[in-house]
Amino acid sequence: MTHEEFDNIKRVIKNYKSKKNDLLEKRNDIESQLRDNKITPWQGDLLIDDLYKEFEETQERNEFNQLAQKATKDNKFEKYFRAAHLQVFFNINLNPESL
Repeated sequence: MTHEEFDNIKRVIKNYKSKKNDLLEKRNDIESQLRDNKITPWQGDLLIDDLYKEFEETQERNEFNQLAQKATKDNKFEKYFRAAHLQVFFNINLNPESL
């Protein structure tokens, strides 16, 4: 795998992480509104459900899922996918070939 291909995997994972963090921030805002009694529990549930429905349909999530599916079929690609995931999400730098 080339350096460019590995960078592309990391780019997709970074975009996914960013979108997921946005979702979590919005969910935290809704939960804060619930605690402050600004919205009712059923309104909070609906808003959170809508957030997850929107997230499931995002391009970032679809691209990430495509890579994850490819990783389950290709052992070599899986090493690079896992290494990129660990680097982006947990700041753990591993050589993909050592996995």
